[in-house]
Amino acid sequence: MSTAVTTTTSSSTTLVTGMVHMWNFAADSASQADEITGDGDNFTLTVLGAVHSSDHGGIYKYDGLDDEIKINGTHSGFIDFTSNFTVSVWSFAYVAVRSHTIWAMSDGVDRYLVGRTTNNKDKLYATAWDSGYTSIETDSNVSTGVWHHIVFTHTGTAGGTVGLYVNGTNQTDATTGQSTSNSDGMTVGSRTDENDTFDWDGEIDTLIITTGILSQAEVDVLYLNGAATKN
Repeated sequence: MSTAVTTTTSSSTTLVTGMVHMWNFAADSASQADEITGDGDNFTLTVLGAVHSSDHGGIYKYDGLDDEIKINGTHSGFIDFTSNFTVSVWSFAYVAVRSHTIWAMSDGVDRYLVGRTTNNKDKLYATAWDSGYTSIETDSNVSTGVWHHIVFTHTGTAGGTVGLYVNGTNQTDATTGQSTSNSDGMTVGSRTDENDTFDWDGEIDTLIITTGILSQAEVDVLYLNGAATKN
């Protein structure tokens, strides 16, 4: 059964250009899920069922049933999800299941998310749901049982582009429509609509949010630095 642990967090160290927050999950208990660096904005993290492990310097394990971490706070003022941003995260899947979600952000109607595709369990995708539906999936299958570094980028507002990198390799960008608002929280290991069907079955590490779009060189640095502690 899931148990909730709620913490409020802030810190002030920058690791990459435009970084506003990083959750590295290095703490040794769920009550300290707030190992965050960033610009000092406060967030409330609620850990629901996900189990902390000291593996790889600190990760969370998800059972694919009802585990998640909720990140609640006012996004306006420190990052504008209706404009340019980048999300970086590490994931490890125990099994490949369609629509299983690694990270999501929603305003209750529209959303961004990263996870396994809805049509092909063996691929990952990044998507923006708005007045239309825009998604990019990996060019090839993404294996289970190993760590993968995923970077999701969003450029501009309506008519901008959604980008995806996996292990430093850039996939083909896609044009998106209207962006989602800043009014709701983020989730790690699940979608924001409370539907457990889409919950991640595996491990997740080091979530980074930045303003602006990371360059290929910056993506490479994050991937190579993280890969040194994985697998």
